[in-house]
Amino acid sequence: MNVSLTHSLKTALEERFAHARARHEAGGDGMAVSQDLCAAVDEAVLAMFNTEHGSFDGALVALGGYGRGALNPYSDVDLLFLLKDHRPGSGKPPDQLLASLWDLGLKVGHSSRAIADTILLGKTDLTARTAMMESRFLGGDHELYEAFRKKYFREVVRSKPNVFILSKLEEMRRRHAEYGRFVQLTEPNLKESRGGLRDFQTAMWVIRSREDVATLEEVAARGFIPRDGAPAVAAAYSYLMRIRNSLHWRRNQAFDTLAHELQPDVARLERFEGSDNEVAAELMRRYYQAAEEIDHFAQELIAVAQEYKRGFFSRPLHKDNDGLFTDGRLLRASAFPPLEYEQEPALLFRIARRLCLEDLDPAPNLRRGLEHMARGAPAAWFRGARAGRCLMSILRLPHSSRALYVFLETGLLERFIPEFKQVRHLAQFDMFHRYSVDYHILKAIESLEEITASGKVSEELIRLWRAQEDLEVIKLALLLHDLGKRAEDHHAVEEDSHSAAILRRLGLERHLDEVSFLVNHHLLMSVTAQRLNYADPKTLRDFCDKVNGRVNLGRLYLVTYADISAVGPDIWTNWKDKLLADLYRAAEQYYVEGETMFAPDPERLERLAQEAAALDGRPGALELMRVFLERAPNRYLRAVNPDTVVFHQRLAERAPERGVALRFRLKAGGDAAEFTVA
Repeated sequence: MNVSLTHSLKTALEERFAHARARHEAGGDGMAVSQDLCAAVDEAVLAMFNTEHGSFDGALVALGGYGRGALNPYSDVDLLFLLKDHRPGSGKPPDQLLASLWDLGLKVGHSSRAIADTILLGKTDLTARTAMMESRFLGGDHELYEAFRKKYFREVVRSKPNVFILSKLEEMRRRHAEYGRFVQLTEPNLKESRGGLRDFQTAMWVIRSREDVATLEEVAARGFIPRDGAPAVAAAYSYLMRIRNSLHWRRNQAFDTLAHELQPDVARLERFEGSDNEVAAELMRRYYQAAEEIDHFAQELIAVAQEYKRGFFSRPLHKDNDGLFTDGRLLRASAFPPLEYEQEPALLFRIARRLCLEDLDPAPNLRRGLEHMARGAPAAWFRGARAGRCLMSILRLPHSSRALYVFLETGLLERFIPEFKQVRHLAQFDMFHRYSVDYHILKAIESLEEITASGKVSEELIRLWRAQEDLEVIKLALLLHDLGKRAEDHHAVEEDSHSAAILRRLGLERHLDEVSFLVNHHLLMSVTAQRLNYADPKTLRDFCDKVNGRVNLGRLYLVTYADISAVGPDIWTNWKDKLLADLYRAAEQYYVEGETMFAPDPERLERLAQEAAALDGRPGALELMRVFLERAPNRYLRAVNPDTVVFHQRLAERAPERGVALRFRLKAGGDAAEFTVA
């Protein structure tokens, strides 16, 4: 090992990385900085290779992210030592080179294979296949590398593309299931979450299985995406690379999760100003915009790869009167938007109906058409009674959230409700919420619509949902319930200041009282059930007075479920379900019985005493239970069961001799615990 060379190269590498970091902190472009880092690594690797390659006469090849020519500060450096063959004397991979590269502080991953080995591995291993798709020649025998590249592209990349595409789509589906199926996560993984770097790379791998295109510019030049869209995609990808550079340097390790505690520091590097929450909110807004751009690009390019040379558009297909048609997966438009707009927005309802009832996603050309409509449709479409009727008709649709997501992303929802602009891409800064405010709102509507499939709700809630004749009113309330949120606001304690203006503007004043009640009190049931003792007559009485009737109670129960379950996966638990169901039953009983439900019940006391005594089995147990229960408040008699009475009575018996008696017990399912003191 040449110690002097190693030292000089390590010093040069550190200087190059420091220069790249300074460029980054000065606001440098993400891809430019990442390419600087890659060039610095190239220089060090080649200097070592040229010095210590020994008898190796193959080719040194960069793979994966390193092969793409852009590295983040702590990315792996993946190398392939391409061998001519396995015959004696063909040359070995230089072991000393690897040791020297590790001494430089590089995280080197390596493999040694002949061309035949790469072909076999590429056909059997999905991860290796994509890593070698993005190979780049570094040094050694260039002719050998070119022979590998051409054979690999011919025999692996273009082999069974349909199987490869389906495999990558399934891989993407599993990845989104693990890291979040929405772009708008409050703590996204820049690489793996939807709209992240991996989605861009997946789209490029998929299209390369059809055509020999290696860059975004080549993809646009072939007409696979609109030429004028490529710069925005490139800028979005570069921004994600920039934020990833910030995370790596901030944590001094490979780290890809944009965690809450890192967001203010990263945001200030982006020159945002204000409090921690304000600058983090601006950072996340910018992230969401970039990730949405990547997501739309990936979906469009994957759709192109799936339909490649199928002759889809030459087949006779049924088109409706709006020129819309479908392949069973995407809703397409032959020409969109229309040259002339109708007097009312019924076209939007017809599109929404097809998306919802046929479980379709918009094709790229339809999505772009809807974006154009959001900019160009007449203002009269979005104000007055016609607009209100259209919106309520959409909300009446089963699975209306499918259309609402599309309308949100294309800007149409903001035309109906301009106040949505204030919460668009607004992240939430607490330990619970997983989605931005706009997506939490729509996720709440989705949760309400899929209540029977949740598997974690009471029978009362399901029966209530099925019997509800005006679910669209509840959906409307959910659509408006968080429009007061701001990065620094405590909106939960503020009075609803938006609903009245919105409903009047849409000609929906008739729903003002019911919607305003739900928006103003959407946290009331949750707070009462989880933080207060609703077995106390005063607490229950105050709750029922605020709710003001069984109709409001049923609607509020549904809103509470939808709001909580939309916070994030697994937030709704059996424990929360039981608390809310018990509160609902108690409030129902109060509306039926009134104050009489709080009156003492001698028959209940005697029945409890007898059942508890039978379980206890001791001589004189009946009198012991009577004495214990006569000292208990009436709310205890209403809520307790006989075996609990036996346990509490015995605990109370032991308390005088021990000073205090305690018990801690996990409840069934492990979602809650009971702590008893006597």
